[in-house]
Amino acid sequence: MAETFPDLIGKMAVNIVSGMKYGRDKGGMLVSTRDMDSYWVGKFTSGKLLQDEYADLDAWLTDCVELNKRVDFIHPRFQVPRSYTLESLPFGGAANVEAIPDLRHVVLSGLPLGLILKRGDRFTLVQEDTRCYRKIAEDIVVGSTTTQSIRLTPRLPLGVFAADCTALFKNPPLRLAIVPDSWTTEEWYQASSLSFEATEALR
Repeated sequence: MAETFPDLIGKMAVNIVSGMKYGRDKGGMLVSTRDMDSYWVGKFTSGKLLQDEYADLDAWLTDCVELNKRVDFIHPRFQVPRSYTLESLPFGGAANVEAIPDLRHVVLSGLPLGLILKRGDRFTLVQEDTRCYRKIAEDIVVGSTTTQSIRLTPRLPLGVFAADCTALFKNPPLRLAIVPDSWTTEEWYQASSLSFEATEALR
């Protein structure tokens, strides 16, 4: 069972590591290779914390690392597709994955006709206790009451997900692990902030 991300965070930078390497040959051609699947990393900074809050967050981070815990982070700007609010979303927020024809496409059922998905909207694939957080790669208006193909970016990890998993569009979680030794506990007389790093952990 994953932990809930703390409410004390005031600033975040969550980005994708591409897993790609680039180089040029003697003729000037750009050559690329992929040495790993893409994954998310983040740097998180709390607001100004009083002594009790600071000690609480510091101990929580230490415990997450010590017990190798997973933490589900829900990005406050991507709780639902950007054309909607939590109140106006025209379905429950979950769709069934009918097929994964390749690593950059999923075929979904359960999306309402006319649903607007914008490039950059976020969703999470859920298969048992495995989570994968991805972006919509192109604008889509759902045009079928049965199934809809969606292109995602970056591509899915190889050999992890199969049909009959779930796609979450409401409060999609990014599953993270706290990076060990990524924060320093500083003792101040006044309120101060604390920064730490986290990396995606599919399970």
